[in-house]
Amino acid sequence: MKSSLLALAAALALLVGAPASALTLNASASAGVTNEPGTDGIVRYNGYITVNWGDGWENVGLIQFDLAGVSGLSSAVLNLYHEYNSGVNAEFAVFRNTSAWVGNTNNWLTRPTYDATPAGTLSLVAGSYDQYEWYAIDVTATVAAWADGTHANYGFTLARTDAANPFLYFQGKGQANPPTLLLSAVPEPSTYGLMFGGLALLGCKLRRRSA
Repeated sequence: MKSSLLALAAALALLVGAPASALTLNASASAGVTNEPGTDGIVRYNGYITVNWGDGWENVGLIQFDLAGVSGLSSAVLNLYHEYNSGVNAEFAVFRNTSAWVGNTNNWLTRPTYDATPAGTLSLVAGSYDQYEWYAIDVTATVAAWADGTHANYGFTLARTDAANPFLYFQGKGQANPPTLLLSAVPEPSTYGLMFGGLALLGCKLRRRSA
């Protein structure tokens, strides 16, 4: 009896202390669009989502992830790879898109609309960042709303918010380091049921032994 109680207690301890399961998704689609004249409004530089050498012209990146089968999220982190150029202060934000888009068929005029409140932000400070670095943006609330059906999943718009983006490149789908979404899921309700059921059984056994 003692050994079975110890085994049950050990199993429950492992269950309670186990970390949430993690899943990393690569972007299912990405694109970059600009209002720079002569480009037809579409950035097509080998999968970069932000690139602009024309001072003053705007450009934004579009990113989407397939969340089929995803539920019970406890956290979601968007990871973006900055490849080229540094040396300027730059503020970026990702916004929840509110209309659909399809790959590189979009241009500046047909780019998706998005919610005005950022889903997450990224601050780059001159002298403290460089090329070839990953950056993480917490987007838990937005991704959880997609997963539970509160909002339709039309992906993100990545935009510089303090100025036009002159030359900071972020990689998109098709590059060696595409945008990724790191998800952590809370245990399923059935897991909690197993845990509490086991605790109840353990308590009953201990009461019987002490009687």
